[in-house]
Amino acid sequence: MYKSYYILFIILSLHFLNASGQSIDSLFTQVKQAKTDGEKLDYLNLLTNKLRKDHKDTTYIFYKHLIDLGKQKKDSIILSKAYLEYSKKYIDQKKFENSKIYLDSALNIIQKPQSKELSYIYCNAITVKGNLCHYHGDYNNALKTFQKALTIAEKHHFEKYKLFNLNNIASLLIYLSKFKEALSYYKKNLIQSKKVGYQNLTDYSLINIAICYDFLKKPDSARFYSTKAILNAKKHQNLSHLAISYNLNGKLLTQAYQYKSALKDFKKAIKINPNDYRFYINRGYIYKRNGEYTKAKKDYLKAETLLIQQKTKDFLPKVYDSISNLYYKQGNYKIADD
Repeated sequence: MYKSYYILFIILSLHFLNASGQSIDSLFTQVKQAKTDGEKLDYLNLLTNKLRKDHKDTTYIFYKHLIDLGKQKKDSIILSKAYLEYSKKYIDQKKFENSKIYLDSALNIIQKPQSKELSYIYCNAITVKGNLCHYHGDYNNALKTFQKALTIAEKHHFEKYKLFNLNNIASLLIYLSKFKEALSYYKKNLIQSKKVGYQNLTDYSLINIAICYDFLKKPDSARFYSTKAILNAKKHQNLSHLAISYNLNGKLLTQAYQYKSALKDFKKAIKINPNDYRFYINRGYIYKRNGEYTKAKKDYLKAETLLIQQKTKDFLPKVYDSISNLYYKQGNYKIADD
């Protein structure tokens, strides 16, 4: 059985090369031949990152082969890493019970990690455990678990997992409406993301700092950070974050009664990303307020279409209320009531 998996592994891996020109088979060999635990973990990370990115339909075969190798060599690093990657694969497929089985297998191996390499995998595993708690709606346990992972990351200077868990904690705190605490974590996250060069999370942090200040009723600070988010996203040509930042800035300008400037920002957001229903709802509101009912109706109907297409129907009542309100303003009471 082991030989058959290996033969299949060789056949599949020969077809794919990673960015540095190494085949997956070459990386697998380097994992086996690594002279130090640090070297072994580096090659495992290269291998599993490659598998997650390029081999969505065949990863189970590769991970099974890694598990077999870990068992054969009685190697805690290979075995725990393979179980953990299996767990992540199931999370991607929203098969959370299967994910928990493999995550528990990984954690059973590394409950008390005795090396920095095992501590790294343990930190990763605890982060995944926090994600599972989050998916199951167990937010308090998710928060405690992410905080535990952050403590491990800070102790061992695992900068990537420090960053991820700062972001995880801040996101949860916003969800729990603890905006002051969330703001503190997002500011730490902003510093950390700049430090390690994770530009996406830098943009994300700026946006969410602005959102926190908005909820905390500090409009000047909110607009300061939303403007920074726009400039930062422009600088690094991150169009997704740029559209979100324009939309956020437009909402803040609307709250400040600066409708003309707000309309410009909503238009910019829609030009960049014409498939976000929120942008049309916000622009529609400005048109409605300006008495441009035909344009407002067009935007609300576009938002309705996108919501139905994207199966995000929770916001449909808000759109229908807005359309109904438009008909009332135009004197079409019967249509409004229908």
